[in-house]
Order: sequence, then C-alpha cells, then structure tokens
Amino acid sequence: LEVNEEVAVDPHKELDEATSKSRQVLLELTDILKNNPDFCSDTRRVGWLDDIRALEKKSSPQTVFGVLGNTGVGKSSLLNALLDEASVLPTSGSRGCTAAVVELVFNSDLVADENNSELGTQTVPVYGGEVEFIRLEDWQKELRLLVEECSTQEKQVYA
Repeated sequence: LEVNEEVAVDPHKELDEATSKSRQVLLELTDILKNNPDFCSDTRRVGWLDDIRALEKKSSPQTVFGVLGNTGVGKSSLLNALLDEASVLPTSGSRGCTAAVVELVFNSDLVADENNSELGTQTVPVYGGEVEFIRLEDWQKELRLLVEECSTQEKQVYA
C-alpha cells in the first residue's frame, strides 16, 4: 500500500529561492558583460547593465510603514532619530512643519560599490524623498476607507 503524503509547500520559501537564483543569474550576466569587452558593443553593454540594475531593484524586498499622529508631536523627529540623521525631514521646536505625505527611500544607487567603477569609490549614501500631493476628494475617499478598515461593525474606531 502506498501512502500519498502531500508535502506542504511554503510559497514564501519558494519565492525567496527563485529570487536568490534570479539574482545569481543577474550577477553572472553582469560579470560577463563587465569582463568581456568583445562580447558586445559599449552601447549595448551599458543598456543591458541598466536593465539588470532595474531588475535588481524590482526584486528587492521593500518594507513599508506609516507614522501617523497629530501635528507637531514629533513624527519627523522620530524618523530622523531612527535614521541617525539630523535633518532628513524638516523639524521645528515650536510647530509642525511637515504638511504632506512623505515617502523616504534609501538611495542605493549612491552606495559605493567596488564592482561598479562607473560610480567611483568614494560615494556617500544619500536618502531620496518624494512628496505626493493628492486632491482633497481623493484624500477624503482614502481616509473613509482607512477608518472603515479600523472600525468595528458598530462604527467605533479601534483604540
């Protein structure tokens, strides 16, 4: 008698393994392109290396979190402290001064990379930021959805 046992498949583990293999292939392709000048033209090499960098960025895991609170309570100061930077975000001791949604992203393109001679060897990591302005109607719609998700069936917001 044969017993069929289903092996539990962890989709996260499978994704991690596929991502790791894909990154290894991209690393090998980068090595081939950089170390074989006769492999292709300079224009094509630069284009392919740009494509590889774009693919590497897309495959990098991202953690997104929000910091919410009343005006002037220190959200920007907290983020500056967590980043160990004095003024990535503007702060004021007397009033709130960040009046829009801000997205902070580490600018990994500027990190010194000994394998990438194009960037040089003395590059300083820098943060990049984007501010997204939305229409009042869109913000109100988004806010309604967020409040609904954080509310009980009796329309009480979770505390």
